[in-house]
Amino acid sequence: MGRIFRIKYLLCLMLLITIISCNKEQHEINRISDYSPWSMIYPSAYKMNHLEQSTGARIKLIYDKKGRITERIGGFSLTSGIGGENFKYSDKIKTVVKYDNNTATITTHSLIENYDIHSRLRTLFFEDNRLVKRIEDSAYPYVDDKDITEYYYDTTGKISRTVETKNYKTIESTYHYDGNDNLHQVILINSDSRGEAMMPKETITFSDYDDAKNLTKNLRIFTECFYRSLSRNNFRKYTHEQYDTNGKVVYKHQYTFDLLYDDDNNPIY
Repeated sequence: MGRIFRIKYLLCLMLLITIISCNKEQHEINRISDYSPWSMIYPSAYKMNHLEQSTGARIKLIYDKKGRITERIGGFSLTSGIGGENFKYSDKIKTVVKYDNNTATITTHSLIENYDIHSRLRTLFFEDNRLVKRIEDSAYPYVDDKDITEYYYDTTGKISRTVETKNYKTIESTYHYDGNDNLHQVILINSDSRGEAMMPKETITFSDYDDAKNLTKNLRIFTECFYRSLSRNNFRKYTHEQYDTNGKVVYKHQYTFDLLYDDDNNPIY
């Protein structure tokens, strides 16, 4: 009996180790340790110096023991030159994420002493592990201005609408998905309480999806990764259009993403 018991014990122990190992491997597969900034959508991405793509810049992610992102190394700072404003990549920019119950704060710092990048404090609010509100303070301490974004969900748990308030401006966005749970289009309606002239409507269309798993869902807390995190798969084409009051397209920008994949069809962002 003792020998049989030991055999059963060893078999159960081996099964437990296998389950733990598989769960750990799956957890590692479902999160990434770095990504190319050109695989995401950074604000004013069309202003970036695309010549820098050849440098192989990678944004690095650091996690805590709970699998939450606590640091992001690498980012863009605004520069000025003969051609106007531009965004330049630097690995001396660090973003720090701190968690406290149902909130998280995001701050960005320069690793270069006495170099100010005018970081904005971002505070995120969660309910039932869902992002429901984001508040961004002004980048300048003498300006009392906050951007507030509220997130709304449909019955399936997908984000269906956001309302962003920027001083006098309000942007209401509706999110439309295809039959594969991939984000197809975001329609943005702009309004200004001061009555200033502005483009009343914009659309952002996502297309050319692959059949690979989306490994960026945990990056939703970052504005630059937000759109990519919403789908089941990975879009490889982005089209941004702006319309005048007559519905005519007055601005159009397209961008394609040359994603690579490993031997298991996991995307390399």
